Amino acid sequence: EIYHEGAHRIMDDITKYEWVLLTRHCEATGETKDAVYARRKTRTWTEGVQSKRVGKKIYVNPVEYNAWVKKSK
Repeated sequence: EIYHEGAHRIMDDITKYEWVLLTRHCEATGETKDAVYARRKTRTWTEGVQSKRVGKKIYVNPVEYNAWVKKSK
């Protein structure tokens, strides 16, 4: 689990959901939207696994995000 100041409680809260809006993910992790967009564009993340587009909104799966972080080098 990633920790940064003020976000630990938020990350605990969002892992209760299967999908959260990109803005909520960024608040919880400290990541930028641009970082997520880059992972989607380069297909570092798989559509429908770590993130997905629904209409004009991007959602992130917190459980899959944490799994991706754990296996990343």
